[in-house]
Amino acid sequence: MRAAPQPPSDGDDDLIARVRRLEVTLAREIGPEGQTPSDPADRPRLLALLDDLQTTRASLEIGAGRLRAELDRLDRGMSAAGAYGRAGRQAPRRQG
Repeated sequence: MRAAPQPPSDGDDDLIARVRRLEVTLAREIGPEGQTPSDPADRPRLLALLDDLQTTRASLEIGAGRLRAELDRLDRGMSAAGAYGRAGRQAPRRQG
């Protein structure tokens, strides 16, 4: 019997690949068309896999939200810098 999956660490290097592996593993374990596993003892392990998948997906969503916010911030900065350049002025430099 395999050990229960570990929760994602803060330093996961590739969350998308981890989610894909978990989805494939879970699909294999559950079987075609959502049939229950042949061994009821597998149910806790499948639930642990599903929980790990949901935790990983939540981490992905949080990270994606942070990235979108940072990209929006950078995009606004680039737009402001472009507006200053088109007006023949230099964009003010940030101090700090």
